[in-house]
Amino acid sequence: MDLLQRLWLELEKERMICLAGSGGKTSLLHYLGRQCAIRGIPAALLTTTHIQPPQEALFPLVEEVPEAARAWAAGRVPVVGSRRADGRLGPPAPQLIQALHGQGALLLIEADGSRQLPIKFPNATEPVLPPQTTRVIVVAGLSALGRPLQEVCHRWELACRELGLSPAQPVTPQVMAALLLAGYGRYRPTILLNQTDTARPEDWETLMGRLHQGGIRMVAAASLRQEAKECLF
Repeated sequence: MDLLQRLWLELEKERMICLAGSGGKTSLLHYLGRQCAIRGIPAALLTTTHIQPPQEALFPLVEEVPEAARAWAAGRVPVVGSRRADGRLGPPAPQLIQALHGQGALLLIEADGSRQLPIKFPNATEPVLPPQTTRVIVVAGLSALGRPLQEVCHRWELACRELGLSPAQPVTPQVMAALLLAGYGRYRPTILLNQTDTARPEDWETLMGRLHQGGIRMVAAASLRQEAKECLF
């Protein structure tokens, strides 16, 4: 079973997929973009926060719908965003998002910041989800397991206040489940536990069980690093 099947994803039927959480969002964004290119599905990558521009030729940076159409015709997946002074891309103009959506393209959106830490507890303004979102996928990095919360969790201070955790306590499967359920459960997301190559199977299996008990039906575990190696384009 490939990763798309494990995520219960039929890309042909989706219109707007938003990625949240931490520990592999950008890797998943690129993976989904490659899968769209392989299948000939018109898609675009963008953000509602900020991202680093991809360096692959498969993902050209565009600023207008006609440029996106030329990229699709060439079998590529355009990246749409506003250039920032620090080199990152910010969100495109709302009217451009609407125009791309109106073209029938699948929009793949990184909708959450994370400071490159493996897990995150969002604040009240996060993630930034457009109203047309058809699927939310939350990513969590299993490399956080066994490490102190304050070293591996973005917004750990908020997590401690909200969940009664302590900064130095190790992240267990139970703690990670609590973070994900309290932080993202209201979106009824698909959850991807990334970095299985860094954790014991019994730990992420326990975590999956906790998430199921908390009402999350769709939970998958994978190593996006390995999936990227197997996704030859």
